[in-house]
Amino acid sequence: MPPKTAGRPRLTYFPQLAAERLDIALCRASAAVARAAEGQADDNGLGVGQHLVLKMLVAVGPCSQQTLSEELRIDRSVMVNLCDDLERAGHVRRERNPDDRRAYAVTVAGS
Repeated sequence: MPPKTAGRPRLTYFPQLAAERLDIALCRASAAVARAAEGQADDNGLGVGQHLVLKMLVAVGPCSQQTLSEELRIDRSVMVNLCDDLERAGHVRRERNPDDRRAYAVTVAGS
């Protein structure tokens, strides 16, 4: 018999379901990791996406928003907002790419 909680039996179905359906277990694990990452990012004043953008720029140097979007698998419209927020906060700057005047090169501010 399942253990009781406040007079009701505590359900223990999820462990069985997760064992049978690994996709469900992975979705739950992914959601837990995302919540933990957001919590830590909030402590630093940056969202996960902003952190990923800065980390990539430090690692590879200036690049276009399109490259950031493709490499980090972040939708282009979301990337524009991320770069806007990072620029407003003074973390990055966007300058016209000298090799392609239609594109912006995103650079870590101060580098």
